[in-house]
Amino acid sequence: MTAVGTDPGHDPLDLTVELVCRVEQYLSRDQVHRVVTGLSRDRTKQRRLARALAADPALLITGQPPAPKAVAELLVALRAAGARAIAAPHCDRCGRPQSGLRRWQSSSFRCATCTAALHWLLHAHFLLAGCLFAYVIAGPDPAPARPGVPVRLVVLGVAIAAHAVISQLMYGGFGINIHAPVDQVQRAAEIMYYGYYGGDIAELLLAVALVATWRPQHTAHRAPDLRRRSADAARPVVP
Repeated sequence: MTAVGTDPGHDPLDLTVELVCRVEQYLSRDQVHRVVTGLSRDRTKQRRLARALAADPALLITGQPPAPKAVAELLVALRAAGARAIAAPHCDRCGRPQSGLRRWQSSSFRCATCTAALHWLLHAHFLLAGCLFAYVIAGPDPAPARPGVPVRLVVLGVAIAAHAVISQLMYGGFGINIHAPVDQVQRAAEIMYYGYYGGDIAELLLAVALVATWRPQHTAHRAPDLRRRSADAARPVVP
């Protein structure tokens, strides 16, 4: 078999497009060509991609490492363009399909939860985001550019409803496409909703703290108006 890139009749770009079109029926040849061309116009990278796919065309439908990074980038780009038969890149440790490339090691893909540093950074992100949300909703006043208490109560109510709806959709598998085992998705939904039923407790306590510290401001100009209205009401009506 002639090596890819050494035979003038085997253009690496055309070969890659041909191999993809044999698997993917939902994208036209022109769409596939645009995706492959958009990844790189460098002939060396195109040859490397074509060689990898020619040596193992099953990478397009399995997404399993080991594979060059160019192959994983192609899988992500094709799926973003609407491909249905093309597989997503899989983590070489947990085996879960992934929607993007966060960390590539040699010829293998490592997802965030299987990378210790990214795993803890992800947890720190959620913790800090929750602290910031709590400060914005019920932090000490006065705070610059903070909306009034009624607006903050509405925002908190929307957050409570969103967490409840999303967690139950995840648990039931309705309208949410998550590439992970069902038991793991349901466990994540339970964590979001804290036992599936008690997840609103923390947010309700936040609302209680907000209302308990709320001191509505009464404008001084309203008191004369009330006294004037009372005097007018008490004045006898002359026919």
